[in-house]
This record gives sequence, structure tokens and C-alpha cells, in this order.
Amino acid sequence: MNIDAKQFPATLAPEISLLLACARTRIDREAAERINEAARQLLDWDRLIRMSLAHGLMPLLYENLATHCPEIVPPIYLNQLRDLFQKNAARSVLLTRELFSILDLFATEGIEAMPYKGPAIAISIYGRLALRQFSDLDILVRKRDVWRCQQLLISRGYEPHFDITERQLPSFLKLGYVQIFTRDRGQSVVELHWRIARGFLCSRSIRIVFGSGGTAKTRM
Repeated sequence: MNIDAKQFPATLAPEISLLLACARTRIDREAAERINEAARQLLDWDRLIRMSLAHGLMPLLYENLATHCPEIVPPIYLNQLRDLFQKNAARSVLLTRELFSILDLFATEGIEAMPYKGPAIAISIYGRLALRQFSDLDILVRKRDVWRCQQLLISRGYEPHFDITERQLPSFLKLGYVQIFTRDRGQSVVELHWRIARGFLCSRSIRIVFGSGGTAKTRM
């Protein structure tokens, strides 16, 4: 993942310039120099950290500052970022373990499911689980399996956002695309999808099909 800071105006606030310079997983010499130059500006570090959290870039901000210019960052803020980074990494590991547990549970019932966003993007695009912020788990299943998946999640202590009966399910599946489940007072969130977006946002000529091993492909 890389965002080219050179494509943005030179009049950007220094906090935004530094955040853009750090918004990458691969740093060459030129990028490292931009990070160092941006970090030496007069910065509102509190604002920078708030912005990094709001845009999901806190892990990359910490990783690149700690790697390329730790001596420039005021210690109090580097320590704050390190603490946030470690807490995010720990939460990501816990969520990923829960994802595997849910997928294993579905598999024992013969249900094919595909995780996306969350840990899947963290590994496939960012390269490391700790480099991406995510707060929920997204799982894609077939429509026909939604009811069984809901019952299995409830058996793990999750509560559905919408209290749908089996009789109401066909209408719910037709109108919606996701059922949200929460546990631990909202600390654990699972989004069970049978489409990736609302029907009116999807082309009817494209559908998702499952292949062998539960892999998913788009078909025209």
C-alpha cells in the first residue's frame, strides 16, 4: 500500500504532509527523506495522532516514524504511538483468532465462507496484520446458509442487530446485504454478508460464486 504524497498540493498542513509521507508499506530512500523532512516541521502532534487514528493510518505512522526518524519525534508522542500500535496489534490478533474459530465452526457444518476486509486485507495488501486498523470481522456466505450461520453465531454468544425470524428471512435477504452481530458489549463485531453491497449498488450481471475449497470468484 502506497500513497504518493507528491501528487498533493505543497500547501498542505504539515501534519497531513507527514501522514501522507508515512502512508506506505514500502519505503525507499526518497520516501524516507520525505518522512524526515516532514517530521522536522513545526507539528501539532496531538492533531497528527488523532488524524492517523481517524484515517486508519496510525500503525503506518508509528512504524515509519520509529524506523526512519525516531530521534526527531518528541519521546512522549513516540511512546504514545507505540502504545497505540501495540494495543491495535493485540486486538488484531484476538479478532483474527476469533475469525478462524468462526470459520472452523462454519466448516464443521459444511458451510463455505470467505473472509474479506479486516485481517484478509491486512495480510494480502499491508503484508502484516499489525499494520492495519480494523474493528470488526466481515464474512461472506451464500444466502441459503445465512440462517444456519446466524444460529451458530448466536451459539457463540453473539446477538443479532436485527431480530429476524426464519419466516421473515427471505424478505430480509432480498432487501438487505448484511446482518450484524455483537458480543462482549459491542467489543466483538461480526458482519455476515450474502452480498458485498446493497442490491441497487450492484450490477446484476456480476455475481459471486464459490469454487473448490471455498474460494470465491466473480462471474459475469
